[in-house]
Amino acid sequence: MSDDETRAQTGQPEQAERADQPGRRRISRRALVIGGAAAAAVVVAGVGVPVAIENRLLPGRSTFNRVFGLDGAAGTIPSVEPGPMTSGTFRSAARLGAECGWR
Repeated sequence: MSDDETRAQTGQPEQAERADQPGRRRISRRALVIGGAAAAAVVVAGVGVPVAIENRLLPGRSTFNRVFGLDGAAGTIPSVEPGPMTSGTFRSAARLGAECGWR
């Protein structure tokens, strides 16, 4: 007896007939989990490595800074007059009438 005849007798559909769309296979749960884990590892490596280099956990900080243009001269503070400063006090109902200050 062939497989087709056995399926016909038992009423089991073929693999393609079980899928929502004929001719297409579903992704297994295992493949989805492994693929997701691999994608997450790539993202973590892409973000984690530059952070580890900048925090001196991995070597290559000077090269990293040179490649990304972070090795220029230090910035200067502009010499301008500061803006006006305003301050005051108020009684806070949320603090049971305590006087609070702000700037």
